[in-house]
Amino acid sequence: MRKFSKGLTTVLCVMVIILALTGCTSSMDMVGLWAEDTVEVTLDTSEGLMLRSESFNVMEDGDSILRGILTNADVCENEKNRLEADDTAEIIEEGSANGITWILYNIDDTECRFIVWIDGSDTGMVLSSGEDPDTAKKAFNSLTFSVK
Repeated sequence: MRKFSKGLTTVLCVMVIILALTGCTSSMDMVGLWAEDTVEVTLDTSEGLMLRSESFNVMEDGDSILRGILTNADVCENEKNRLEADDTAEIIEEGSANGITWILYNIDDTECRFIVWIDGSDTGMVLSSGEDPDTAKKAFNSLTFSVK
């Protein structure tokens, strides 16, 4: 009997570890507005973030941190041109890593936005957040994008 309990305990421990490891990401496929590509967006959920699939919405504790729409690169360029013409907008960060290029900017200190170009694709994404730039950036850095 003791041998059976030890074996069952081992199996249960392995199952718990597997479940814990597979619960660290959430992903969804998105088809963009005016974009031809299907993009897989994956969120690292180890920090308590959640990806709501009925719309693109990164949530934390029931609150929306990032909302977005997948679109084409032309819309992203138009958004960038509007940003450059807006006196109330401040570019916080520009970067390129992990297959994307992005601009993070703030509008009137009330809203953060990301313009994202997915490298090797005509697809991009525009994301917005009512949170402070550090919170928005933390959620954004938990995302990965790949063209399918």
